[in-house]
Amino acid sequence: MVARNKEKIVTIFLVAILSALLIFLILTNFNFLKIEDLELSRDLSPIQFITIVTLLSLADSVNPCVISLLTVMIATLASMSVSRKDIIIRAIVFTLVVFVTYFSLGLLIYFGYSFFYSISVASNVFHYLKIFLVSVLLIAGFINIRDAILGKKSIFSVPEFTKGAIKKLLTYTSLLATILLAATVTLVELPCTGLFYLGLISFLHSVQQNFFSTLLILFYYNVLFILPEILIILLLVRGLEPKVIREKIYKKHRRLMRFLVGLSLIGLAAVIWFFLRVG
Repeated sequence: MVARNKEKIVTIFLVAILSALLIFLILTNFNFLKIEDLELSRDLSPIQFITIVTLLSLADSVNPCVISLLTVMIATLASMSVSRKDIIIRAIVFTLVVFVTYFSLGLLIYFGYSFFYSISVASNVFHYLKIFLVSVLLIAGFINIRDAILGKKSIFSVPEFTKGAIKKLLTYTSLLATILLAATVTLVELPCTGLFYLGLISFLHSVQQNFFSTLLILFYYNVLFILPEILIILLLVRGLEPKVIREKIYKKHRRLMRFLVGLSLIGLAAVIWFFLRVG
């Protein structure tokens, strides 16, 4: 009963804040504060630009989805008496496949966003595209904060219908199974991470990055995205037990990670609102 009341109170409080914010934006026609009012319309310096990209990628990297599956895979392989060397090799393969798959998804999102961006500008509805992005990010941010406070399973997690296939892949020790697992997880957890990617790409459009520059930025972004997985591999190399990684590191801090993701999404909404404009 107490837990249920706490859930209601937290939900009502966050919904009230979000509703008040959205109502205020609607009543002011989303024009209460313009980028020109803050004198932010000047071009970003290279340091400012790379700082925004770095913060986005680091915020995306602490997303629990990929980290969770890697720690589960490591713990499962350890329980099957797979050697530490083989576990490390599979963890490296898993991380590399996540990198390649997520980088490829970034390119697809880039081309998809470019298409809708061109249509919105040509149809003079770019402002509504911007409002849609900001609204989605705010809602997702508040949902993540709510789930973190309550300790609930997030709706932005691996879909239920894929868990059977993932569990089956976890029972195999081959490199092919590891590759399929990493690719599958990266694809199905896109709802967890895709909002950050969408925000990044809309930001890149706003500051008029050419395609080659975008490739380099996506590469840099994805290197930072897999930093937690690299850290886990280093801990394995140094002799830390897989069970400790799963229980003491991931499970202990996943609520904090979820909370940081929520705050980052709200911050990303602010960045898009003040910096996203027709390039």
